[in-house]
Amino acid sequence: SRVQKLTEECLKQLTTKKQQQVGNITQIEDATEKLQAHAESSKTWLTDKFTELRLLLDEEEVLAKKFIDKNTQFALQAYREQVEACREQTDILNALSNRVWNIGQEQDPVQQLQAYMATEQELQWQMSLGELCHPMPLSFEPVKSFFKGLMVALQSTLQTPLDVRLKENMNCQLSGASNTKPGALLKIGPSPERLLFLK
Repeated sequence: SRVQKLTEECLKQLTTKKQQQVGNITQIEDATEKLQAHAESSKTWLTDKFTELRLLLDEEEVLAKKFIDKNTQFALQAYREQVEACREQTDILNALSNRVWNIGQEQDPVQQLQAYMATEQELQWQMSLGELCHPMPLSFEPVKSFFKGLMVALQSTLQTPLDVRLKENMNCQLSGASNTKPGALLKIGPSPERLLFLK
């Protein structure tokens, strides 16, 4: 009878629908396993990258401190040489002072004049070397300023929530379709031929 045919057709369609739902469950369970595996591998990759980043920062710290040490040693060496030169000059001035004092003690005016004339040129030369020594100051502010700028740039980036940063980065998309929410299901509608068959 006609009703029996309709019920058989309905049962077939319901069976097909059930099979579809079983297929959907299988697909979703498969996607779940893949997603969990992908999430774990992504976290492992991030661990490696953050370790590399920390190592790079540690290396930068070592290099920056070495830079400071090297330039400090150069400056200290220059300061030591300046101190040594000042001490040598002091010794020369002490010796010259003794000679001048001895000239002043000379009783014979002729010998006193001759001794003074012999020392006069050196005296004038030493008197002309009376400038003060100004050590060149060494500042590490440029180094500090560079890494402060790096820190500020990093902090200002990290203050923005991660999901906002990922959206702004056109190369980084959480899924194939940018408007699709994570975990959304792509629903495929029935084909026109199937609709025609069901009618």
